[in-house]
Amino acid sequence: MILELHNISFQYTNAESEVLKKISFSIQKGSIMALTGESGAGKTTLLKIIAGIETPSVGKIFWKQKKIISAQSQLVHENKQIKLLDQNLTLQPHISLLQNLEYSIRSFPYAAKKKRIEELIDIFQISEIIHKYPNEISGGQKQRIVFAITIAPYPQLLLLDEPFAHLDPLLKKKLFPILKHIFYTQKITVILATHHIADIFFFSDKLLLLKNGEIEMFQNTESLTKNTLSDYVSSFFGTPN
Repeated sequence: MILELHNISFQYTNAESEVLKKISFSIQKGSIMALTGESGAGKTTLLKIIAGIETPSVGKIFWKQKKIISAQSQLVHENKQIKLLDQNLTLQPHISLLQNLEYSIRSFPYAAKKKRIEELIDIFQISEIIHKYPNEISGGQKQRIVFAITIAPYPQLLLLDEPFAHLDPLLKKKLFPILKHIFYTQKITVILATHHIADIFFFSDKLLLLKNGEIEMFQNTESLTKNTLSDYVSSFFGTPN
């Protein structure tokens, strides 16, 4: 397992109750796990804990069998292989898209940086806009650039917090096959927090459903259409019990 969470609980300062309660799960390298639940269920908080932004009240997180986060220490070992992308990520407005992309891998040697940028331009089909500025491109084009920047440094785990919230269905239809191909061919492990049922079925092979900060269900996504479900799960996904 590439990522393991053991008994993670979390409570914000001055809050009356825990946001997350005894969360434990593990995922394999290359898996795409959808993280879903009602608003306030704890999805964003869980992603922030995995990314090392918040510190769990209880529990530990292991990355490749090495402890990286615990209740005693926010980030035991800094992990640049884990990247968090939320719906509010912005581009630097006063430099070109190419310069934005170059900046994301500024520590790379020149030859490696040049090769990686050429790969990303080809993968995301952005050659025609790469010399433009952020205010000169559409929302869908911006999303491609944002994802190119996010995966440029070769992350092994992507934490995606409602990254498609502002995309209309037509833009999703164009972007989704590209992203899914990238995730699987480059064996990037993904945790995708989303409210959208269609996104869950398109991307994920694993599904974790949170209810009031606890795991209500954790299983293969395809089993939703095969197994008997609880009343809550059936209601949430709109499937017959």
